[in-house]
Amino acid sequence: MTSLLDQANNQANREAFLDRLAKKSGRSRHQLADHPFKPLNDLPEKMLADLTPTELLDAAKQNSESVNAELVVKSSAELADYLTELAHQN
Repeated sequence: MTSLLDQANNQANREAFLDRLAKKSGRSRHQLADHPFKPLNDLPEKMLADLTPTELLDAAKQNSESVNAELVVKSSAELADYLTELAHQN
């Protein structure tokens, strides 16, 4: 005998649940293709993949300025101390 959770999680029950939600909301069900996965954001592959670390840092600086964010550059040796100090300030 299967548990109630197993019964609730079978494919037929999930499909019936989603169909009921769509019917009650007056919308059609949105079907996503399982394969192949296509990310919505292709920026890393299209624009950032071939950049050097210096060019990536320059892009990060430019983007942070456009959204009023403060970009702080620290070496890995300074990072733990900086984060601890920042945590104590807030």
